[in-house]
Amino acid sequence: MGRYIAGLLGGLANIAERSTFELHPLSGPSGDLNAAPIARGALLGAVRATAKVLPGGYVAAQLARSAALVRARRQHQLDLFHETNHAAPWSSLPTVLTVHDLCTLLFRETQEAARAHHFARALRVRAGRASRVIAPTEAVATQLIDLLGLSRDRVVAIHHGVDADFRARVADAPRPHALVQMGVSAGYLLFVGALEPRKGLPTLLDAYDALPSAVSSAHPLVLAGPPDRIDSALASRLTRSRAGRVVQLGYTRPDDLPGLYRHATALVLPSIYEGFGLPLLEALACGLPCAISDDPALVEVASGAALVSPRGDCDALSGSLLRLAREPDLRAALSARGKLRAAAFSWEKSAREHLALYRAAAESP
Repeated sequence: MGRYIAGLLGGLANIAERSTFELHPLSGPSGDLNAAPIARGALLGAVRATAKVLPGGYVAAQLARSAALVRARRQHQLDLFHETNHAAPWSSLPTVLTVHDLCTLLFRETQEAARAHHFARALRVRAGRASRVIAPTEAVATQLIDLLGLSRDRVVAIHHGVDADFRARVADAPRPHALVQMGVSAGYLLFVGALEPRKGLPTLLDAYDALPSAVSSAHPLVLAGPPDRIDSALASRLTRSRAGRVVQLGYTRPDDLPGLYRHATALVLPSIYEGFGLPLLEALACGLPCAISDDPALVEVASGAALVSPRGDCDALSGSLLRLAREPDLRAALSARGKLRAAAFSWEKSAREHLALYRAAAESP
């Protein structure tokens, strides 16, 4: 979420049309559009963590956001409100809603119960009332139309961008310090994302365990992402898998990602469900070969630039990993295709499409 907001703010700051609009963040610093609203990250993170555990915490947080929006309207002449995560506070302003995915409806079991209840209800109510709804892929746009009955003319797919660092810095990006400390050299298989059920990690571990021992010895499996929603079964499995060849990095700072991608053999994303798959786009931009599941959003973003296997099929995924480990010509072809595909994505392009939608929403009856 933070990467989307920061990327969009950066894109809006860089486009020529900047002089035609003013942007006032509901939370975080005002003024410089390049100042991503993460400046108060520690405080906001603490508030968010508290909201998760207190009875009625999500309701209280939503009331606080509604009050903040009322104050903002008193201070500024606002024409539109953009809610970047579908749980918009009530407002009579025209509202644009970004819906990143429908996991709170389709995969409620992968969420905390209070969070799933709050966001599922907010999604159904707010999406129906919004002037326009943004989805990050056509796959999610189709789900919004089919599952929530939204009209096609109110739902627009706008792809995310990719930070320039993933193209400019990757050639000389060093291995992250954490990998150096753990003694993990170049050539690892890489997963980037939260360690949660819908990411397909059991399938990934099964596929990795099925690799010949010589291959897994030469290619450790590196998991980069926070274990926020890891369950006990997966945690136990991680400790047993290939005895020391599976490395957990935990949360990885954005500045370390180019180096993480550069020194890998391949990125593996066997997700059961995604709304976009930002690590996939970042890896493509770095020229890193990718193996993904047939999740519609991932297939849309890759557009033929990655190896695809059916969700939950560990044999097929293991076959893809074996090919990526053993076939340098395949890796080179995927690398070239990936860079070409990623060149079609930028935060400036995304920002222009957002701005056009803002204008349409503000002018609609």
